[in-house]
Amino acid sequence: MANDGISNSKETKSDRPSDIGLLQAVCENASGALFVLDEKQRCIYMNTAAVELTGYRLEELQGRPLHDFIHHTHPDGSHYPIEDCPIDRAFPESCRQRGHDVFIHRDGHFYDVAYTASPLERDGVVVGTVVEVRDISAELAAHRALEEETRTLETLNRTGSMLAGTLDLEEIVQAVTDAATELSGAQFGAFFYNTVREGEAMHLYTLSGAPREAFSAFPQPRHTAIFGPTFVGGTAIRLDDVRSDPRYGLNLPFNGLPSGHLPVTSYLAVPVISRTGEIHGALIFGHAEQGTFSKRSERIVTSIAAQASIAIDNA
Repeated sequence: MANDGISNSKETKSDRPSDIGLLQAVCENASGALFVLDEKQRCIYMNTAAVELTGYRLEELQGRPLHDFIHHTHPDGSHYPIEDCPIDRAFPESCRQRGHDVFIHRDGHFYDVAYTASPLERDGVVVGTVVEVRDISAELAAHRALEEETRTLETLNRTGSMLAGTLDLEEIVQAVTDAATELSGAQFGAFFYNTVREGEAMHLYTLSGAPREAFSAFPQPRHTAIFGPTFVGGTAIRLDDVRSDPRYGLNLPFNGLPSGHLPVTSYLAVPVISRTGEIHGALIFGHAEQGTFSKRSERIVTSIAAQASIAIDNA
């Protein structure tokens, strides 16, 4: 039972069965996770919320250092010594500690927590620590999402204002490429004009996230099976791993990426289409890791491409 630790603690003359029962009821009905540690930071009590939070039962932790189970490793995989733990300092310093940290669930996943570690006194002597913990993973994720949305809107507004205020075509396309690369999370992005040279080819016009020299050694790309749907059909393509797509690597002489090309696993291509339906070109993005581009990424880039098409038409 999660509440065995309280009943096992040493009673004083003032302790009465009714008092202990009330304390147990309060702790077990608390929404936050509660732990009681002895003078050696060994767990002697945890409530039901603590069991649900950590995945451990009291029987597994009782009499053993709590840190060794839920706080022993940093998210980067490095060891977290107990002497560096702020929760552990509450007892020797006889001082309440508050903060945010990352705990480890029994199944191995990390989660963000807010904690308060308070010295537990008996007759003026510190005999242990009471630790209150709350999972704040959802709160932090919502906060990060709000920050990301704010940054996105600021970038879109800044780009829109810039496009409305200039007729310089190169400046327009570079601003669009930079904004779309940033907001999509791509390692590099490029805008290719849909020009015909020696039958079928696209012309690299702007590049973001990589030096132009990264493409200088390669011939102009063509309307291949991967590029064709975007540059000819006006269709956006988003792939978690371009190498696993059946259209990849069908064209000679490279049958894929040329040697020395920037690494591309995640792939996103969005057409820039004029108001008359002409395909000006496309914004192309790449990332070395799989699954970088989401539906949201595609929607944002599509919005930027629409702004770009208007600006290009007016330039």
